[in-house]
Amino acid sequence: MSHYRLKAPAKINLFLCVMKEREDARHLLTSVFTTVSLYDELEVIVRPQAIIPGVTIETTFAHGITAISLPAEDNLIYRAIYALADILGRPLVEHFTIRLTKNIPVQAGLGGGSSDCAAMLLVLAKLWNLDIEGEPIQRVAQMLGSDINFFLTGGCALFDHFGDRLVRCIPAPELDIVIAKPYFGIPTHAVYQTFDEQEPAYDTPEPLIGALESCVNDKCQTTTAAAYHHVASNLFNNLTHAACIVEPALTELFDTMTAYSTWTKPMLSGSGSALFTLCPNKAEGEHLVKVLRSKGQWATMAVNTTTGAHFIE
Repeated sequence: MSHYRLKAPAKINLFLCVMKEREDARHLLTSVFTTVSLYDELEVIVRPQAIIPGVTIETTFAHGITAISLPAEDNLIYRAIYALADILGRPLVEHFTIRLTKNIPVQAGLGGGSSDCAAMLLVLAKLWNLDIEGEPIQRVAQMLGSDINFFLTGGCALFDHFGDRLVRCIPAPELDIVIAKPYFGIPTHAVYQTFDEQEPAYDTPEPLIGALESCVNDKCQTTTAAAYHHVASNLFNNLTHAACIVEPALTELFDTMTAYSTWTKPMLSGSGSALFTLCPNKAEGEHLVKVLRSKGQWATMAVNTTTGAHFIE
């Protein structure tokens, strides 16, 4: 029997520019992702040559995280195991018991499901002696979600195509971040459908990338306020208007965060419903978290990180 424990980080989109739907019903996009210090936790127990092979997923939702009921076969962890076994042409002879603790809100645009899937792929790579950068693992990642391969490495990086193609990694200063989520989630497909009916704004990530790199090169990462001022003005997400049309109540969280975080405007992560804001210092961020929680919102402090899904002792 093998036993593994892993952490799967959330992400935010410091930059997201989506293009209109193509004829194949997909959207090209450009995004700057960064992983943050908010983690789901996985405990994976593998019984080889099991009498009854298969996958059992036991999910616990942390306090304040809205629970959802999802059939096992729809869970990305479950699908990753069977998809990789199928690609390898090997029968599944093991039984996997996965105990998943959800600390990342669902339907929030924070990538929790994709990150959990990436963590499972790390386990399968170790168990079945596969290269995490090899064709089988990468193929499954691309099949199941456009951002899964990002979570295999994490950090801060520019992606394009469908959000699945790494352009380059980006050095970034440490940033204090407040992440908040309203009581509701937003279906991604609804946001994209509404987006295609609008005339969205477009932008390029180069100014943001330049701001991140100059902070590192000038060593202003030692001064969070300097880094925040340099980066905050170049954040971008052109799904914001569509998300607010799909769920008008999202504007209430925008207004609350704007009123109490006058140093910078809040931003949507992915297609929502989570928002984030960069903070000039940790104290300001902690104050905002208290305000948001007092108003019944889920909120937490985080910092950007340099690692994706990973094993823990």
